[in-house]
Amino acid sequence: MTLRPSQPAADRIAEAGLSLRSQGHAPAATGEPLPPLRGFTGSTFSPATAAAAAACLHHQPPDTAQALHTAVILVSILGDIPTARTYAQAVDEGQRVPPRIFGTSTPNSVIGHIAPRWGLDGPVVSLSPVGPPLDEGIAVAACLAQDGDANRFLIILTDPTDTRAEHYEATALLLTTEPRPPSDAAPQETP
Repeated sequence: MTLRPSQPAADRIAEAGLSLRSQGHAPAATGEPLPPLRGFTGSTFSPATAAAAAACLHHQPPDTAQALHTAVILVSILGDIPTARTYAQAVDEGQRVPPRIFGTSTPNSVIGHIAPRWGLDGPVVSLSPVGPPLDEGIAVAACLAQDGDANRFLIILTDPTDTRAEHYEATALLLTTEPRPPSDAAPQETP
């Protein structure tokens, strides 16, 4: 499954009145392993999500004023399956849920790591789409923009790369309501 935005995606972004400022992907095309994410164990969902966000925001770190108006939108069709399996198994067996799993048992837990790390104080949305993931992320961003809740949007698409959900990949896009300056030929991208 590839999550990288295509030309039709760029058209949908523009149709929503938004522009793409930067993007990042995880794991990186270099084949380097995902960096561990403290407190998130047993799954690559959260490390992939955080690494893609970092790769994206590295190029366009928000200043204080921008951070106050930057929404984080996490879009995942399946969510964090390994963590959900561990949680369900403990409950089914009448066992105590391990404390580390309990605190990270929802996909939006990783947003609680990303937002303070980058100083993002805008709205937080986590959704499981019924249609194309990027389309739904763009639609949420457009609604938040229309309501005046945010003017920058970190959309993170995270899903497994295999049927057993052992490996995840993520793509993060930083969109804005501000038009792209003419000097910007293309958004910054981390492979």
